[in-house]
Amino acid sequence: MFVGAVVVGALVACAPAAPDRAPSSALSAAPLPSASAPALVTSALATSATPPANGDVSLPRETSLSVLPSEFDFSRNPGVVPRIASSPHRYYRFINPRFESVVCHRYADWLAKEPKVALHGDAHVEQYGATDVGRGLTDLDDTAIGPRIIDLLRMGTSIFVAVHEKAGADASFAGLEPKMIDALLRGYAEGLAHPDVEPPPSPLDQRLEKKFKKDSTAFLADADKSMLPFASPAEETEAKRLHGVYETLMLQMHMYGPKNKSFPAGSFTLKKMGPIASGIGSALDRRVLMHLEGRTNKPGDDLLVELKPLRNPPDPRCLTALRDYRPARFLMGKARVRHFDPVVLPDDPLWAGEWFVNHEIVKIDKTIESPADLEAVVFESGFVLARAHLGSHVDGTAFGVPSASDKPLITVEERRALARKALTIDEATRDRLVAESKTLAAEVDEGWARFRDASATK
Repeated sequence: MFVGAVVVGALVACAPAAPDRAPSSALSAAPLPSASAPALVTSALATSATPPANGDVSLPRETSLSVLPSEFDFSRNPGVVPRIASSPHRYYRFINPRFESVVCHRYADWLAKEPKVALHGDAHVEQYGATDVGRGLTDLDDTAIGPRIIDLLRMGTSIFVAVHEKAGADASFAGLEPKMIDALLRGYAEGLAHPDVEPPPSPLDQRLEKKFKKDSTAFLADADKSMLPFASPAEETEAKRLHGVYETLMLQMHMYGPKNKSFPAGSFTLKKMGPIASGIGSALDRRVLMHLEGRTNKPGDDLLVELKPLRNPPDPRCLTALRDYRPARFLMGKARVRHFDPVVLPDDPLWAGEWFVNHEIVKIDKTIESPADLEAVVFESGFVLARAHLGSHVDGTAFGVPSASDKPLITVEERRALARKALTIDEATRDRLVAESKTLAAEVDEGWARFRDASATK
């Protein structure tokens, strides 16, 4: 079962977070040039990938979805540039901090009237996948508390960009954007109305799960190969210190716990570690992967744990950081394989989350084979977003109680009724969501074209 957040001193322990990575095939990303990589001190790890102001002074940061390669230091991960430039949707994934900033600025009046909830923060088609701990939306690096419509605009824009991409190669996708938005909102309505009745797995879900590995040995070997050299002895020393912090916490939480007495001495011992250069949205973060001893000396039960920087929302005017990486909010289905809880390290701006052997993520060009596949993805995404929003909103306050209530306590059903009333989407909101998602998607396409052209001239 998933557990809620547990506070242990400065430690916040959450349930297993789905990793921000591609399946093992993506672990062969271009190496980081060690000479240019910064030391792995906490300040370097905490550096955000938030884009700087746009180079075009006529387009203020808050109103433009256009960025150029020259605005970023890609020296640590040069291989990500062609990946970003390869499609509008990959570009869209990369610019999420800019997208959130634009949305917060452009739609301030709209957002002020929206209920505040626990946001996924980066909901898009290629966040959907099947994992050892359930299916749904993965990658919780950008979780935040903020206006509900931000998640829906992020997913709605993703739908328009994805349909446009697919329609270029398959005419059956042409003009399906409104239908897919309707599927998203049908899923959202279903999640509000019946949060405890999960939809059955779709044919796409079943295909994803068939790709799950039976043996972790090859997966662990691929992960080891993805680890790059440290930039300096000081960086390696700092990384080893952070492993010691993590090891101590895990032993305290699991080895000595009343329900976890099967961890012998040596569990969580470091076997190998190194920086990694995978992903798109987190490609500019300095991240380190640790290969750790499991509960036995058999290689197959070893652990992979990634150290990642905590991110602050790009616009504190409408978003508040949420350091609770519970994927239970955004996953459903079979799951409940035992994994170690992700933790926020005390006194360090980092969190540590386990990589799962079985983790298959949707790719627009490779996984979505038909309109039915895309419809299943957006319907189920709507469902998990609604359930997450429903569980975190009461009378306009995330994780609170009704300020005007005469009752000191409210039941779960009373809480849900209040939240359901505030979160139900009316026709006007639906129409505006469609219109603004279309506009934002067109701007993404334009920004991607500029980025692609600029990267080709370098």
